Amino acid sequence: MKKALVIHVVNSSLNKKEKFSKLNTSIKKINGITLKNISSPDFSKADEDEIKSIVDNLPSGTCICVTLFEKEKSKIIVCLPGFSSHINIPVKKGEIIWYFVDESFYGDQNDDKSKYIKNFWLSRVHGLNISEDPTFSFHLRDFEKNLDESKRPDGIVQTKKAREKQSNKVKAKNIKNGIVIPDYNEDFIKSSNKNISFSSKKIISKENHLNYYPKYYDDNNSFLLQGSSNAFINLNTDIKSKSSKRGGIDIVAGRLSEINNIRNDIIDKKFNILDKNLVKTGKEHTFKVSEEFPVYYIKNELEEIEILKDPNNYLFEEDSLKIPSRIENEINFDLDSSRIYVCERDNIDTKFKLKSHIVNQSDIDKEVSKEKIKIGKFIDFENKNKKDKKIDVYNKNYPSILNKSNVIRIVAREKYENTEIDKSSIRIIKDSKDYNDYSHICLEDNGNILIDGNKILIGNFKRSILNQNKISIKEFNEIVNNKKTISSIDIEKLDNMNGNGDTIILGHSELFSEPLVLGNSLVRVLEELININIKLIDELSKALAKIDNHTHVISGPGTSTAMPIMLTLLEKTKIKAEKTKIEDIKTNLNKLLSKVSKTS
Repeated sequence: MKKALVIHVVNSSLNKKEKFSKLNTSIKKINGITLKNISSPDFSKADEDEIKSIVDNLPSGTCICVTLFEKEKSKIIVCLPGFSSHINIPVKKGEIIWYFVDESFYGDQNDDKSKYIKNFWLSRVHGLNISEDPTFSFHLRDFEKNLDESKRPDGIVQTKKAREKQSNKVKAKNIKNGIVIPDYNEDFIKSSNKNISFSSKKIISKENHLNYYPKYYDDNNSFLLQGSSNAFINLNTDIKSKSSKRGGIDIVAGRLSEINNIRNDIIDKKFNILDKNLVKTGKEHTFKVSEEFPVYYIKNELEEIEILKDPNNYLFEEDSLKIPSRIENEINFDLDSSRIYVCERDNIDTKFKLKSHIVNQSDIDKEVSKEKIKIGKFIDFENKNKKDKKIDVYNKNYPSILNKSNVIRIVAREKYENTEIDKSSIRIIKDSKDYNDYSHICLEDNGNILIDGNKILIGNFKRSILNQNKISIKEFNEIVNNKKTISSIDIEKLDNMNGNGDTIILGHSELFSEPLVLGNSLVRVLEELININIKLIDELSKALAKIDNHTHVISGPGTSTAMPIMLTLLEKTKIKAEKTKIEDIKTNLNKLLSKVSKTS
């Protein structure tokens, strides 16, 4: 295996002319070098049209490199990707790669071997903490790092001699709270090749670099695919405690990206910028960091914002920055932007604190009795005699999938008639052998939405109280946390909610939408009206009975006669029949109530 520095990476998305132009531009950044100087394969024997044809046939990911640490002279070579197109490994100009030379025998004895591409690159060279970065790694920084613990990066040698101690104190005072900007020192490049002169700073194309981010490392059981951008796929076991030792796949975009948006412990830490001679430049750099999750961004010598990967190498004040070792393998459900986590066995409710996300909504595990509804009198709707069964938060490990982000869309493509994709639907199904435990939400091909389950709970009465400003946020939280009950709220405030509810709207129309009727309350009102009518009929029957027994004296010539006022049998039957009808209505009032639904 050998090392080489990348000066150009082929991009097949460009056309033939653009590919050739880009390569030519990269080559010209090396002093005194042209395309004719590429020696493996030998471009010196090809004319411009042949070179263009060769370049046009180079696949994406092919690297044009300067060989390093050669026994004799360095050379310009072409390196094909060492893996098939099934695997694409990112690499950038200015990075150092591992490559090998294919020593297989090609052609007959008289064939020109120099026309073959026999170099293949495998990966970028892995650096020390000071250089290794998923976005861009300047491997040569490794050789600037002084691993002698007796020597500090500020050049102060730890010694017991009194005179040198005093000198060190003076020097340390001058550079206290100072920082040196990460650079691209090229001294080692000059010593690594003997005949090709170039500047790494000119070769590096920062415009093609993605945003820098803290690299991720799980453990030695992990198979990790981590790109140049802040995204990775990690195949390991469960991602928190790893207690299950079962399979897990963690897909994350934006690890720790939301620190500044979510954390409330962001502080400013200012440092004086020093030059390479450790002299103050009069400029300052301010880190905005969370002390619990410190990630330090700094503008380097190329004016590019990168991660300060080894702060102790650039800072000259002991313990000036908190640098926890766990930041590399930190998994944070809140600070990571987006995640899909698939596991063989895990307890995602507990590990990711999903219990706190399911607030204030209980399973409907009981019927509301008629005794709870009384006209003009408030009854405790929380039914203290029978505790609601809250949504279950599992306490064991199960096969699980977790999705989290800010904006989530599930889209079924529209159907195309008379093609292989002539159907379109979304079905979310919770399967069970017991139909009581089965449920589904189906968005069907014909546009219908089917929702079925043991019981379907939509909305929450407590939210309506808050939305109508009947209680404060503080009171609401006290109710949610069971420090207070709804019965503690002033009954007049609850009465004023009638007719004003809009938490749940069915078939919304600004013009035609009206409040729903409460079934039990309606029955009670109608029952009261009917009772009044029955009482009136009873009183009327009593009055008519008295009249029926009352007589008037009729005086005539010679005699006087007592004449009773009598109701006919037909009239009495009609009155009795009307009463029977009203009593029948009262008996059948419950038929007004739905066999399926309830509302508040």
